[in-house]
Amino acid sequence: MQRPGLNPEERFANHKAGTKAASVVKRFGIRLLPELYAHLNPMPFEAAAQMEMDLAEDLRRAGYTLTGGHWVLGRRNVLGSPDPEV
Repeated sequence: MQRPGLNPEERFANHKAGTKAASVVKRFGIRLLPELYAHLNPMPFEAAAQMEMDLAEDLRRAGYTLTGGHWVLGRRNVLGSPDPEV
């Protein structure tokens, strides 16, 4: 989810550089796929927070293992990668 003040490219560069980095992005992040998110920006924070929680639940149901996360709207929310064991 994009936080105010940084665009996705700047946030990704920070992760890769180790600034406020998610270790999974720093270690395994290769590039952004703007075709998957460009139509969503800009988005108000509340809508983005809800979408992140909905997406996490959809990914869990699809068999993905979720890592990382944010505290969003009083709940911990995580996004992740496919579970190779499923």
